[in-house]
Amino acid sequence: MRPLATSGAEPEEAPQIRASPGLANLMALARRCVAIRQWEREHLPIDASQLGFELFMALPQLFTAGLRDRTGLLKQLYLMLPYSEKGVRLHLRRLEMTGWITVAKTGSDTRSVQVELSPRYWQLLGSYAEHCTLIGRSAEAEDGSWLATREKPSDQSSSDLSRPQC
Repeated sequence: MRPLATSGAEPEEAPQIRASPGLANLMALARRCVAIRQWEREHLPIDASQLGFELFMALPQLFTAGLRDRTGLLKQLYLMLPYSEKGVRLHLRRLEMTGWITVAKTGSDTRSVQVELSPRYWQLLGSYAEHCTLIGRSAEAEDGSWLATREKPSDQSSSDLSRPQC
């Protein structure tokens, strides 16, 4: 292969990123989000997919709202999640086969079933919340001075990247 022709000019240097409190906070946030995502991949039954994650988080919301019958649950999930019905059913079936949820008939009609989250599902949600809280607390200890160094937005409509919520 022939070498690429050059114009004889020196290669351009990569632009320098100016350090600022906002950038430092953004980088700290990125480290915390990566730590949370790593924990999710290691502990949550989500098959490293966004659909699995959103389904795992949507189910407790529906259960605390009192929605447990399968037909109503599926309809609500189809409305809540921007994924195919087949994909949602496949992930629900996986959760059932691996013991994260149980599906029990509630009468003689085979279509009438009740879905329940297993105790370990609820325990895992508690562990997840605890992990996220610990990361948040360590972040506050790590960069506790963020309030003093935070760049103020010029108006309320501009986004504040100095302390976004994860």
